[in-house]
Amino acid sequence: MYKPFRVLLVEDEPLVRNVYVSKLESYVQQAQKVLSVYEANNCEKAYFYISKSVTPFDLVILDLRIPASSQYNLFNGIDVGNLLLKQYSETPLIVATANYSWWHLHRIFAELNPKGCLVKSSIKAWEIDRAIAAVVTGGNYYCQSTTAYLNKNPLKELGMDKTDLKMLNELNQGSTNKEMRASLLLSKRAIEYRKKRLKEKLGVLDQSNRALILKAKSMGII
Repeated sequence: MYKPFRVLLVEDEPLVRNVYVSKLESYVQQAQKVLSVYEANNCEKAYFYISKSVTPFDLVILDLRIPASSQYNLFNGIDVGNLLLKQYSETPLIVATANYSWWHLHRIFAELNPKGCLVKSSIKAWEIDRAIAAVVTGGNYYCQSTTAYLNKNPLKELGMDKTDLKMLNELNQGSTNKEMRASLLLSKRAIEYRKKRLKEKLGVLDQSNRALILKAKSMGII
């Protein structure tokens, strides 16, 4: 008798979901398993499947940009991933992201440490096949953009630390100096000093925060 193969597929684009399901069907046919796919197109539905599951999923494919659920305090795929890993920490996880800036990839690996990572803008059909086959057998599969991240540390190259990176992200989100003082645990003077040093390190001549953010984005830091 074929073994069941339970997959949680969290993706809000129907066409993309169909591609994943097709690839999963091909995999289970070769692996002689019976496929059960639980499809979620938003954070709320993902919460429902995770909270109701009494056994770990055999695989989770998770898009990181999905509609939020304020009811369950889930605002993106990373929040869903954290919820999943709290319940089943060993779940084989493949994440798909449209944002492959260094900051975003850093957060993905720091919080979720997925076994597979795909960049949606450059994903090839065969990469999905390879990612599924690798991850469900205990291996890893990372696309080229992710591999470049894993082999590079721009913070060290630029003489930046994690506080600098967090500050850039706060600025990008529109945080005020008061909000940054609370989140970074720095004084107003320390924040202004760090912003000045960041502009020097990144070669930003304009004194505005916007210029600093644009430069950091162009370099793939945020």
